Amino acid sequence: MNKHIKALIEETKKYDVVMFDFDSTIVDSLKYWHYVQDKLTFKHFNIKPNKEFYKKRQDKINIKQAAQVFIELTNAKTTENEVLNFWHTEMLKYYTTKIKPLKGIHKFLLYLKDSGKKLVLASATEINLLKKALTHFNLNIFDEIFTELTIGCCKACPEFFTQCLTKLKINNNNVFFFEDSFSSITSAFSVNIACCAIIHKYNKKRLKDFKNISKFTIRNYKKLG
Repeated sequence: MNKHIKALIEETKKYDVVMFDFDSTIVDSLKYWHYVQDKLTFKHFNIKPNKEFYKKRQDKINIKQAAQVFIELTNAKTTENEVLNFWHTEMLKYYTTKIKPLKGIHKFLLYLKDSGKKLVLASATEINLLKKALTHFNLNIFDEIFTELTIGCCKACPEFFTQCLTKLKINNNNVFFFEDSFSSITSAFSVNIACCAIIHKYNKKRLKDFKNISKFTIRNYKKLG
């Protein structure tokens, strides 16, 4: 075991709550979300793809607001619920056929649970889809689940994390957070929540930036627990 991994394991022992993002932090799913939202949605509604939609999705909006932006940007003859249902249906297919958990995550979560940690999920994904995915991956191990829709704001906003802390009735210095999104880690860091960044091909260009605000960076969990 290298020093970095050993230090991360020791770090998690300091906290009562360990919080995780879901997509591309627990399961390798980001490329499928990009495909469904930025390509397949346009095809489904017979609309020419618009790269501006991807850019607008990065602007601190939740999934419900993203559906609204899609309709406004494309003038699609559809409703917000129809767009959301399409994303839900298509992503459920990928969660149950293509997407895999990150290496070592089951073992690491069980290790944390056995160590007496409270496990919290903090995700942008809609809660009903999230629960179905967790069941499929045999990951129904979390004590609390927070989503952008249940909290009422985007994870790129510090308020998301302050509300999570309030609901958990815990101080920021007693939570450790695993996340792959730079904007979400930036928000967590801004309210003094310690983080570990999950690095993958979509965010590796920002590795230096991650290291400036994250206590640790890893690519998977196979040597943890």
